[in-house]
Amino acid sequence: MPTNKDLDVFLCVENVDNCDILLNQLGNGEIFGPNQHLRLILQSFQQNQLEALSWDVQDCAFPLISDVSTCTTLADAGLHPDAIMVLLTDHLKGSCNISNLDEDQEYFKDFLGLIQYTKSLAKAFAGCSLNHAPIVLLGDSSHTVASLLSNHLSTVLDAGQMIALDGIETNLRPRKLGRSQGHMGKVVRFCDALRQWWNGQQAHPDIKTKLGTKFVDNKQRCVNGESTGYFFSAPVDFSGPGTFSARLDCNIDLSHVARVKAETDAAHALVAKIYGHQCEQEQSSCFPVALL
Repeated sequence: MPTNKDLDVFLCVENVDNCDILLNQLGNGEIFGPNQHLRLILQSFQQNQLEALSWDVQDCAFPLISDVSTCTTLADAGLHPDAIMVLLTDHLKGSCNISNLDEDQEYFKDFLGLIQYTKSLAKAFAGCSLNHAPIVLLGDSSHTVASLLSNHLSTVLDAGQMIALDGIETNLRPRKLGRSQGHMGKVVRFCDALRQWWNGQQAHPDIKTKLGTKFVDNKQRCVNGESTGYFFSAPVDFSGPGTFSARLDCNIDLSHVARVKAETDAAHALVAKIYGHQCEQEQSSCFPVALL
């Protein structure tokens, strides 16, 4: 939360070409405050583009970014993060019906890419002391990725350590105030919500801010003894830096809950299917050796 020392901020980027607006917001104090200096550590699996991005950030000479470096895994940086941000590419585009996942090849490929990136991201987090650092996922598929990632990192993450913002559900803005569309509009809404969360101050009383937090499927937990986490957006009140509670005067959008639950269930089912297939292949490849 707000501090006099430089913050070590990790920014994990799925697509290096998609983060210039967020970098500008970070470098100009739109998230962590106008007087908060940062040591920015950029992470991506697009290594060549990542180095070029690092040079671009240095060339911009942002007044609040005191240092910038790159890494493939968070442990490579040798730092304890104060905050981790993950900027996702827009997956699951359009109004595809999640029930037709097996029939829509383009949608399936996009969905599979989302799962593969999440698995790679979990490996990138391995070996790094998360040390209760908040993890923020930004993007239209953030709730699904948060659920998958929290399962991968369940032994090292606290339940409230991760939040998700999806650009659609970030703010409940009155119609008369309008709403900026497109990628830039999404990033501005992300930063607006994150600034309120970080500082613990509601910016506009008439605009209800939503944060995606973890809910538990009690029915499934009762069946198999495990806690299955869904991330849904809910309107919140801020009571201090990084501290918030659900607003009792607002209802959760049930259509949002249904959409996110369907995507999350499909993602977990596909992960189980892929994992089961890989196990079968491994057992099959080992079988002849076992006979010797």
